[in-house]
Amino acid sequence: MRADGLEERVRSAEWLVFLREGTCLVGVAGLKCPAPAYRRKIEALSGIPLAQESFPFELGWIYILPSARRRGLSLPLCRRAIEAARASGIFATSRTGNHAMHKTLEKLGFLVAGSEYPSANGNDRLKVFLRRPTTGQHAPA
Repeated sequence: MRADGLEERVRSAEWLVFLREGTCLVGVAGLKCPAPAYRRKIEALSGIPLAQESFPFELGWIYILPSARRRGLSLPLCRRAIEAARASGIFATSRTGNHAMHKTLEKLGFLVAGSEYPSANGNDRLKVFLRRPTTGQHAPA
C-alpha cells in the first residue's frame, strides 16, 4: 500500500479493529469508507457496480501476524469489523490465492462477484467479494 494519503484514509475509516494476545498486537482489520475514485476503479476492473447506496463500506486492511496465522483469527476479527456496517452492504477485495481469507469472507456472508483483475501491487490478481445489504439486525455467523 502506498503511504501517501494513508493517514487520511485511516482517519476516515468507519471502524478499526485490533486483535491482541496479551500485550502483542496480532491482527488488524478496517471497515473503510472508500473514495469515489477508488470505487470507480474497482468497478471498472471487476465489472461489478459498487454504488455507494448499495455498498457504502469496504472491508480491508486485514492482516494477521505470520506467527498467529492458521488459528482461525481472521473470522472473529472480520466479524467485529463488519458489525459497524449494521445491515449495509460491504465489498472486499482479496488476492486470488488467499484461500483462507476467501473462506472467512464466505462464512461472513460474502460471495465472489465479477471478474478477476490484476493488482496494482505486484503480480497478484484480485477478486471482489460482496456482502449484500440485509434486512435483519445481525450479520451472518
